[in-house]
Amino acid sequence: MGAEVTAASSTANHDFCRGLGAIDAVDYNYPKEIHGEYDAVLDCHGTSLESYRRLVRRGGRIMTLATRGMGFALRSAVSPGPRVRIMMAQPRRADLAALSDYVDQKLIHPVVEDTHPLEEITHLHKLAARGHGRGKRVVQATGHPSAVTTSRRGARKIHRCPAAGRRRRETVTTDRVRATSAG
Repeated sequence: MGAEVTAASSTANHDFCRGLGAIDAVDYNYPKEIHGEYDAVLDCHGTSLESYRRLVRRGGRIMTLATRGMGFALRSAVSPGPRVRIMMAQPRRADLAALSDYVDQKLIHPVVEDTHPLEEITHLHKLAARGHGRGKRVVQATGHPSAVTTSRRGARKIHRCPAAGRRRRETVTTDRVRATSAG
């Protein structure tokens, strides 16, 4: 796709990152030891923004996906150097279709770390809180008792998801589902 990528990861994941297409990998545990000049930096964690900011060339961009980088992004607006932007994405059908096409064309390679049934959702939330994942974790909800039920006229049902311990009130119509948390 035209970008030359340097990945920041743990040393144990350097070969993994190169296998995904990075031309180089650096240890994120030592951000002050990373050298070079980059056109753009994408930070997914928001923890080393100050160190990464110094790597951005004049006129370059730095963006974070992490809300914990909000404070630094605000400070960067009034201090010299590149401004840190926070990106919040809203998935759109056209974007998801384009990503799907990239996968079909083998231009990008999604990494699935593992797949779990919905009953393990509590465990998966704990894993996600720890971070350090090596791909996406997929939750299979097919055939679960909290799945949406439909009727001809639409029905209002309350389902309990035993794994998450929450109730959902669902209004089902013939053309859409609206789910809201009920407590």
